[in-house]
Amino acid sequence: MACKRREWRVLSLVAPGLNLDPNGENFPLSVKPEKKLSVKDVLAMFRDYYQGTPYDMTRDLVSKNREGEYTKSPVANPFMSSATRNLLGISRERTIACSRATYVQVTQSRSWLPDAIGGVVWLGYDNPCTTPHLPFYCGITAMPESYMVDGRKEFSRDCAWWAFRRVSQLSYMRYQDMSKDVGEVWSKIEDNLFAGQEDFEKHMLEQLERNEKKAKAELTRYCIDNAEQAVEDYWQLGDQLWGKYTNYF
Repeated sequence: MACKRREWRVLSLVAPGLNLDPNGENFPLSVKPEKKLSVKDVLAMFRDYYQGTPYDMTRDLVSKNREGEYTKSPVANPFMSSATRNLLGISRERTIACSRATYVQVTQSRSWLPDAIGGVVWLGYDNPCTTPHLPFYCGITAMPESYMVDGRKEFSRDCAWWAFRRVSQLSYMRYQDMSKDVGEVWSKIEDNLFAGQEDFEKHMLEQLERNEKKAKAELTRYCIDNAEQAVEDYWQLGDQLWGKYTNYF
């Protein structure tokens, strides 16, 4: 069911009226969404781990608080290791969001705009649930230096991926609390970028008509600056998580 469940979930999110069977064997090759989808909508699908369904692996992980109320345990985590799942007797579900993800990208293509700004890749490193997705336009001429470093073989502060990876891995230790702290950071980054996208692209359209070379240089600087700031924010966030939750590891 690993792949089939994910098919069911995505198709059900975009066309819930179809009432697809989560245990079905065969699903439509494609469906018509019941509403137009934005980049944010698609990213939300990549961040899905069956929240609000019987297939959410955290649904039964509850504990009693000081008031005697049963609430979801602060360590309930949809990205548990196999050792943790076996210890707790939790059946594995292959969720859409994945702790082993190296990156996730959503490509936005607009034929009515010049190629330099009409195509933009929203790229996020590591688990999409814990990372912001940043815009990289087709017209850029360079990537941030830290994005050009492959650090998957060993930890490196020169590698952008590790800034996001470290935060993701830390958050799994006390996910119900830490994910809120992490979510405040990535959502602010993304929301600001989406909110400013239209005005920025209008500006760049004017610049491209005036001087394409200078426009591409400005476009490149915009993408690099946003990415480098996000990387810096995440190195700081990782340090903050260590300090705030040091007594809970």
